[in-house]
Amino acid sequence: MKAIRSTALACALLGAASVHAQTIPSDPMQNPDCVVSQSDFAGWFASGTPTVNGVVKPANSIQFQPSSNCAFYKWSEQMFMWLTSPAPSSYGGSGPVFNSNAFYQVVSASNGSLVFLPNPSNSTLKFGLRAAQAGAHNLPVMLDSKNVLHEIKPTPKSKSGKQMIPGANGQLVEIASAKFVAGKPVLLDAKGKQIKPQLRAMLAPRSGQPSFVEEIKVGNRSVFFDESGFPIDTDQGQAGGSKGVLVGQNGAPINGSLVYYATFTNDVFAYYLTQVKNANGGKTPPNTFFPTSAQDLAPIVAYAQAHGVKFPDPEALAIEVKTSWVQVNGPNPSQYVSLQGVVPTYTPSADGMIWKATGNYKAVTLALVGIHVVGSLTNHPEMAWSTFELFGSAPNAAYQYVNNQNQTIQVPQSTTGNWLFCQTNCQGPFNVQLANYKNPPNITAATTAPIAPSNTLRQKAFGAAYGTAPNAGVTSDAQSNSEVITTNDTVLNQILNGDVRRNYYMIGSTWTTSGAVPNGAYSPQTPNNTEIGTSQLQNVTMETYQQGSSNTWSPTTNCFGCHNQSTNPTKTTVEVSHIWPYLLSLFPPSN
Repeated sequence: MKAIRSTALACALLGAASVHAQTIPSDPMQNPDCVVSQSDFAGWFASGTPTVNGVVKPANSIQFQPSSNCAFYKWSEQMFMWLTSPAPSSYGGSGPVFNSNAFYQVVSASNGSLVFLPNPSNSTLKFGLRAAQAGAHNLPVMLDSKNVLHEIKPTPKSKSGKQMIPGANGQLVEIASAKFVAGKPVLLDAKGKQIKPQLRAMLAPRSGQPSFVEEIKVGNRSVFFDESGFPIDTDQGQAGGSKGVLVGQNGAPINGSLVYYATFTNDVFAYYLTQVKNANGGKTPPNTFFPTSAQDLAPIVAYAQAHGVKFPDPEALAIEVKTSWVQVNGPNPSQYVSLQGVVPTYTPSADGMIWKATGNYKAVTLALVGIHVVGSLTNHPEMAWSTFELFGSAPNAAYQYVNNQNQTIQVPQSTTGNWLFCQTNCQGPFNVQLANYKNPPNITAATTAPIAPSNTLRQKAFGAAYGTAPNAGVTSDAQSNSEVITTNDTVLNQILNGDVRRNYYMIGSTWTTSGAVPNGAYSPQTPNNTEIGTSQLQNVTMETYQQGSSNTWSPTTNCFGCHNQSTNPTKTTVEVSHIWPYLLSLFPPSN
């Protein structure tokens, strides 16, 4: 009989019925490298002793030793503990570290660029809906039924507002009408002649990276045509296609809250970008890499000091943080990381098919439900990409692990209990997109049903496809899951009761072999693919509709499936960050 570790559950924590809704096995086969010892854990704390909500130091990314998978998992855990620590006085401000004076919120400007919002703890944080998961070319992405990732090209419109698509000669043709014949989409031009789409004029993808598709509306359905002009079968979660909006379950404590997003970077990231762009007319030279060593860091520190800024923890190197939040009825800081902020408001139509943006914002209390922790470290300019979730966000699909008796234990899918993003004891279909974000910024129904919460399932519990080893350091997904579970257990068992960080756990972390350029997720069948660690990694609040299925491996369903663009064939450039190209410097070059 398997042992299951009882741990925090989100719905009870947030004020809903106290039905146990999340468990982690307590008896994994422990890889000693994955065990966080008592002395190591105590050493994470600035005081040298674990305390409730005590300040944790960042991992020293300069001295990081990439000796095993476990080293990355431990780095990820310490970075999460640091980022969600109460900001110490040396950081200024209040709230968690990522909202302190040592960090910047990244926000949109009116001209389409991004800007750093300094001292976010002293400003009004603005949270918004993420329009879509962006791909390597900053385009929305979608999965087909075979777990292949595609980037969605914008659909051109004619002067009359009708959809257009490249025809057989590569020229854009106006779609006068569209219909289904024998279950297949047929596009007709103004003369009633069938259009044979041809998208090959678009940039061809690299091996292991997304292809391009175009989304065409046929009645109330979205149809995607591939580069050869053939319609492709979409994953069941892609009902609306490109711009999914996640809605929480109805009832206390979140009452059908939308999921909101915010991105932050640390001071090293911000000053490095400013240094590079100010020295190059606002542009980034082709061979620009994130810092990974003391030698890389020194000129960034000097540049900041020349502008009157001293980094409190430069050894963290460049950090990017992506966060997801739900609105809650009232603050309860002992149970979740919370912030005050403003979010956009909407007016639902009578039929529930569209929520019209009012253009106004309201002040709310937000609870953290998901966080991507991304940072550069020794020999890894591609950065390590880790993700954490609030316990009880969504149930797991079936997974397996190796227990301490060296037995492979099957953990069946179970939806018993209360979840933030799944109905109580929810049933499939799962991960079906029910709402889209549109421009102008309205929310519209993605299907013929009104906008409503959908049932969300975590397809790959700890970043491995069922039955496939996600990296070369393990022989199976079960062994990989055991490593992640071990790190989780040894950290969670040492966090003191009452510490908010005990309510979150690590799904996994992914990086590339020796810091190589990402070229596809590893599997035993594709041993030359460079993306390793938990290389099928997704967060249910950030990649809800790009997860694929639990038992299907894909070269692109992980962080690097989108974060992969690089102009250097042998080393990953700063283009791996989607915010870098659009961010403006902190200050003009003359300063």
